Amino acid sequence: MMIREATARDNEALCALDARTPLPAHERAYFRQPDDFFEKHELQPAWNVMVAVEDRELVGACAGAPIRTPLAGAERRLVYLHHERIAPEYQRKGLGLLLARALQDHYRQSFDGAMDGSYWFIASSNQQSRDYVGKAGHQPWPTAAFMLVLDKSRGADAEIDRIGPEQAAVAIDLINRTHQHEDLFTPYDESSFRQRLSRCPSYGWTDLYGRWRDGRLVAIAGLWRNTVADFGCAAGMEDELTPLLQALINPIATRWNANIVTFVSNDALRSALSPLCQDDPEYLLYVKGIARPENCRPLHVDPAYF
Repeated sequence: MMIREATARDNEALCALDARTPLPAHERAYFRQPDDFFEKHELQPAWNVMVAVEDRELVGACAGAPIRTPLAGAERRLVYLHHERIAPEYQRKGLGLLLARALQDHYRQSFDGAMDGSYWFIASSNQQSRDYVGKAGHQPWPTAAFMLVLDKSRGADAEIDRIGPEQAAVAIDLINRTHQHEDLFTPYDESSFRQRLSRCPSYGWTDLYGRWRDGRLVAIAGLWRNTVADFGCAAGMEDELTPLLQALINPIATRWNANIVTFVSNDALRSALSPLCQDDPEYLLYVKGIARPENCRPLHVDPAYF
């Protein structure tokens, strides 16, 4: 068995492995574009995929990305682990642990040996994966997040505008204020936000939309394909996000033939968007290396790290 870094030449084999790995229906819909396994990493500033090969056959893979982000009261240096795929005949043999460990060792070097821990997001209904990461030493966080799958039949016209580069400061301020009390959210500045909007052709200034009231930006949403990559709303005006996303449902359904997906842990936002939801599966954060605090903050889920 050989563990090595994936290359572009592995794409076809990775997609074939992905197709052999059962996933819940909502995840299968979310993890789209099965002809490009690497596409899902395009918003991450840095990432890697480790693969396991035996007798020239690719039988396992695990992706990971380094991230510096607030968690449990301090900025942490973490490795986000995701998209682990093990061929059915190789499952329950420790291969997944080997791949995850290889990624952590790889990124421990990039953090000069000072890595604080690693984490996964696991659906609460996926007991097999929860047991697996638990055996690897990852513990469930007391707070959860929800994937909101907005029904593509519930679109409606509403007054919305595109957000341009000249409105960067107000857009960043609204996003930051919306998520400032959430763990795993790193506030943007103008430089980091512009870098995010320049990483891939499918997410840029032309994909940012907003709603205004009396000259004030009260809701914003940035669409990375059919996923809300960034969003914000003025305090007490969570309902303004609903018509904004409703207005985007029809064009997204036409362009991508998909539902819009977003992630929330805020109860007010979840309640405001619930009339649009087809499904809202719960996801749990599993963390290794960091003690759980007594009082946990809500969680931010950046789709780039999901």
